[in-house]
Amino acid sequence: MSYIVAFVNFKESSKSLYPFDCTRDDLVPGDKVIVRTKDQRLSVAFVNKLEYLGWNCGAEILCKLSERSKNTDGNYIIPKGAPYKKGYALSNTLVNILDLERWEKMTPVSKTYSLAMGKKNQTQTAFILFRKNGIDIQLHDSKNYKVKKGGSWTISTTEGRVVPNHYARTNKNLLQWIESFATDFDNNKKNLDKYFIPQGSKDNRRRDSDYIPPGDLLLRLIDKTSDCDQKDESYPIKDIFDGKVSLGGGLYIDTTGIGDIDKNGDFLD
Repeated sequence: MSYIVAFVNFKESSKSLYPFDCTRDDLVPGDKVIVRTKDQRLSVAFVNKLEYLGWNCGAEILCKLSERSKNTDGNYIIPKGAPYKKGYALSNTLVNILDLERWEKMTPVSKTYSLAMGKKNQTQTAFILFRKNGIDIQLHDSKNYKVKKGGSWTISTTEGRVVPNHYARTNKNLLQWIESFATDFDNNKKNLDKYFIPQGSKDNRRRDSDYIPPGDLLLRLIDKTSDCDQKDESYPIKDIFDGKVSLGGGLYIDTTGIGDIDKNGDFLD
């Protein structure tokens, strides 16, 4: 599941948008990126927009085109470690931050949640609850709740104040929002009401508007059989050549180098 989904064009003038999993929060519209499609082909694409959706695209952003590098032979190669993971794009980032701030990891008894992290301040106890499609907050106006590293979280969500937050359709980065709550809680802020307005939507199904470039009124028919589902043949194959990235002008790159290719897709000597 990818919290951030990047919609890209394979040509800057194209009206067709394609969704890709994105594991970084530093991309902006207009960025040139190298992508890998569901059939493992590589291509250069242009970021059109980024949305918080929590989809499984099966295709991914590998890196910015500018992050490619040269090997000792002077050939361009895709960087090791791609796809890059940067910023507030993965729930593990938030877990690591909370861990450093001494929020205790606990094991939920409820199968709804995969992880609970708890902490006490001067007057309250809070739990941050991670689940597949979101992150919830539970707040108690008492310190009489057990918080123990490696312990079990068994408290009912009918107790205290609980707010459900969904990854899909958030208008702000939910991971940063939860971190902001944790910081205010640690600082013993008395009024935490703003954090108890539910964020996002339970409905993460695709919408026609997802695939329309901003300002474009052209509506296209979309197969809504599943979220982010794309048939392999729906990609513009002429711009994607069997694992090699088209740079234009007949040049292609892959992890081994750059150059012209023959009709079989092999580099010419």
